[in-house]
Amino acid sequence: AFNSTNTLTLTVTPVVPNLMHRYSFTETSGSTSADLVAGNSPTWDAALVGGVTLGGGQAALDGSSGYVQLPAGILTGLNEVTIETWATFGSPINTLANLFAFGNADASGNGENYITMQPHTGGGTAQINFGQGDPGNAGERDAVLNTTLDGQTSMQVVAVYHPLAGYEAFYTNGVLAASISMFNNLIDPVASAGPTFNNASILAYTLGADPGNYIGVSLYSTDPTLNASIDEFRIYGSALTASQIMADHALGPNQLLGTSTSAS
Repeated sequence: AFNSTNTLTLTVTPVVPNLMHRYSFTETSGSTSADLVAGNSPTWDAALVGGVTLGGGQAALDGSSGYVQLPAGILTGLNEVTIETWATFGSPINTLANLFAFGNADASGNGENYITMQPHTGGGTAQINFGQGDPGNAGERDAVLNTTLDGQTSMQVVAVYHPLAGYEAFYTNGVLAASISMFNNLIDPVASAGPTFNNASILAYTLGADPGNYIGVSLYSTDPTLNASIDEFRIYGSALTASQIMADHALGPNQLLGTSTSAS
């Protein structure tokens, strides 16, 4: 037998959420809302369209003409993404309205190549969606909660799209509500017929130039707008962990996790 003693030093580096964009709607009036991440405003400010009322740190969407438009390309090149928001929803929510939609629409008004969130679907569910092709709903991968979010107040809603790890996940108030496996570069039926990936994930490949990005309106022209008040809307260029999402819920919409959260 051989006996030896070795010393090993481990350095643990905490995973810091990569907060890229943050909208808190703290303005009291105006047609834009600032991106609060340092250095982002005014380039990445959001446009307030139609029936949107600002007040109390919230953007109230009237469910008729009001929505928030985010700049084109806001998700371009991201290999994974987390969308986090706090919202108070109408009762009932307009069926098929979108809490958020990132992607594109074709000339016929159909959504294509997108990620979206619907708090009240036609089937009486709430779900996050990953749609490929034209129209995107022909090839969606959806994480589905078997109830709607009607009447929920100050609810944290988080959507994580992490194709490199093979999943998309949907959280409400810090708790996993639904998840589903997500295509990766090798098995995706749409992307496998396209050009080389250049080491990008299927998310970056699918969204491409990402021309249409919205809070409260769909990429499908026949869908209604959302009746809800948005308290906080964040975009992370990383997949938040379950513990980070739970910690964010405990902190609430007006605080950030840790002291070093910033854009990278």
